[in-house]
Amino acid sequence: MYKITVFNKNGTRNISIENFSFSLNSDTGDIELYSFGVLQESFGRNSDIRVVVEENGKILLILKGF
Repeated sequence: MYKITVFNKNGTRNISIENFSFSLNSDTGDIELYSFGVLQESFGRNSDIRVVVEENGKILLILKGF
Protein backbone atom coordinates (compact mmCIF):
# COMPACT_ATOMS: atom_id res chain seq x y z
CA MET A 1 0.00 0.00 0.00
CA TYR A 2 1.21 3.50 -0.81
CA LYS A 3 0.41 6.86 0.73
CA ILE A 4 0.25 9.69 -1.78
CA THR A 5 0.46 13.19 -0.34
CA VAL A 6 -0.61 16.07 -2.57
CA PHE A 7 0.51 19.62 -1.81
CA ASN A 8 -1.22 22.40 -3.73
CA LYS A 9 -3.08 25.69 -3.33
CA ASN A 10 -6.00 23.81 -1.72
CA GLY A 11 -3.78 22.53 1.09
CA THR A 12 -2.40 19.06 1.83
CA ARG A 13 -4.25 15.84 1.13
CA ASN A 14 -3.42 12.18 1.74
CA ILE A 15 -4.58 9.29 -0.43
CA SER A 16 -3.92 5.62 0.36
CA ILE A 17 -3.79 3.45 -2.74
CA GLU A 18 -2.57 -0.01 -3.69
CA ASN A 19 -1.87 0.16 -7.42
CA PHE A 20 -1.18 3.47 -9.13
CA SER A 21 0.36 5.27 -12.06
CA PHE A 22 0.66 8.91 -13.04
CA SER A 23 0.18 10.59 -16.38
CA LEU A 24 0.69 14.15 -17.57
CA ASN A 25 -2.25 15.55 -19.52
CA SER A 26 -0.57 17.43 -22.37
CA ASP A 27 -3.67 19.55 -23.06
CA THR A 28 -4.14 20.92 -19.53
CA GLY A 29 -0.77 20.23 -17.88
CA ASP A 30 -2.57 18.41 -15.06
CA ILE A 31 -1.09 15.40 -13.31
CA GLU A 32 -3.52 12.49 -13.44
CA LEU A 33 -3.61 9.64 -10.92
CA TYR A 34 -4.73 6.23 -12.17
CA SER A 35 -5.43 3.06 -10.20
CA PHE A 36 -5.70 -0.22 -12.11
CA GLY A 37 -5.89 1.82 -15.33
CA VAL A 38 -8.87 3.92 -14.20
CA LEU A 39 -8.57 7.69 -13.70
CA GLN A 40 -9.04 8.44 -9.99
CA GLU A 41 -8.14 12.11 -9.76
CA SER A 42 -6.55 14.98 -11.60
CA PHE A 43 -4.27 17.50 -9.90
CA GLY A 44 -3.34 20.95 -11.17
CA ARG A 45 0.09 21.45 -12.67
CA ASN A 46 1.17 23.43 -9.59
CA SER A 47 0.76 20.38 -7.35
CA ASP A 48 3.69 18.70 -5.64
CA ILE A 49 3.17 14.99 -5.03
CA ARG A 50 5.05 12.63 -2.71
CA VAL A 51 4.57 8.84 -2.72
CA VAL A 52 5.59 6.90 0.41
CA VAL A 53 5.62 3.13 0.96
CA GLU A 54 3.34 2.72 4.00
CA GLU A 55 5.06 -0.42 5.35
CA ASN A 56 8.48 1.17 5.82
CA GLY A 57 7.91 4.94 5.41
CA LYS A 58 10.43 5.24 2.56
CA ILE A 59 9.84 7.85 -0.12
CA LEU A 60 9.30 6.15 -3.47
CA LEU A 61 8.65 9.12 -5.74
CA ILE A 62 8.47 12.92 -5.67
CA LEU A 63 6.77 14.87 -8.49
CA LYS A 64 7.29 18.62 -8.50
CA GLY A 65 4.71 20.82 -10.23
CA PHE A 66 5.65 23.60 -12.60
